[in-house]
Order: sequence, then structure tokens, then C-alpha cells
Amino acid sequence: MALITCPECKNKLSDSAAACPQCGYQLTPERIAEIRKKEEQSQKAAGIGCLSLIALVVILYVTGSLSSGRSGGNAPKAPEKITAWVMAQQFVKDRLKSPGTADFGGVFNYQDPESVVTDLGGGKFRVRAWVDAQNSFGGKIRNQFVCELKFVGNDKWQLTNLVFSER
Repeated sequence: MALITCPECKNKLSDSAAACPQCGYQLTPERIAEIRKKEEQSQKAAGIGCLSLIALVVILYVTGSLSSGRSGGNAPKAPEKITAWVMAQQFVKDRLKSPGTADFGGVFNYQDPESVVTDLGGGKFRVRAWVDAQNSFGGKIRNQFVCELKFVGNDKWQLTNLVFSER
């Protein structure tokens, strides 16, 4: 004795019942065999669907791994100017007396935003900007700086030169 699904009302019922107790659908041995066959096909289709989904995920993972492997995997990706700007700010903050007071303003606070960060090629950048920060006496002053930095790969940057000058 097993449970089957009534094709009329979708109620679960015993395969030894003569009719569905909910809707009255008549069950004959032929109809029961047909119901069982459809349920097996449905289960197989669900299994195939799950396997197909798993195979698709594996294929996408493998092709994604291969495409990153073709470029060398660890080969440095060309950095953008905005990343150089952010890293230069960090290098400058590391050398301030009171880094929590640092205010670089937005890149658009400059007369020519394009001149703030210069791409020198080969992963090297020069950033010319200013920072307002408190000095040792608590007074906020503006310091101009020129920061030269280099992208060395794997999200790592190297400071090659940093020069401050008061305005």
C-alpha cells in the first residue's frame, strides 16, 4: 500500500482505495498504474533538472577559473586613477600628526580634476593635491603634497615618494 496523488484534486490517497475520498475520482488498476508511471516520470524529471543545474554551476565555475587563469591569475590588473587617488590619501594620512582630522576635499574641489592624478605608465601614478589637517598645536592647516606611488599587484601599492609643502 502506497500513497498516490489523485489526478483530479491532487489529494494524497492510498493506492488500494476504490475512489478518491475528496472528489470521488474512480480508481481502477489501469488508472493507478498510469498515476504511478506519471509520478515516476515527474521524479525523474526533477532529478534531471537538479543534476542539470549542478552541472551548469560547475561549468560556470570551471570556465570562470580558467578565464582568470589565462590572464596569469596573479598578473597585476591595470589600476585606475581613482584607486591611485584613494591609496595616495592613505599614504598621506599615515604620515599626519592627526590623521582623523584629514580633509582632502573631493577631487572636484580642484581647478582641474584631471591634473590631480597623473598616470605615469607601468602602474605608476603621481598625485598632486592638498590636505587640511590639524598640526601638533591643534591648528588646522593646509598642506600641499605630491605623492608618487606604484601598483605592485594583488591590491598592493608601494609609496615611492611623498613630499609635503605648506601653502
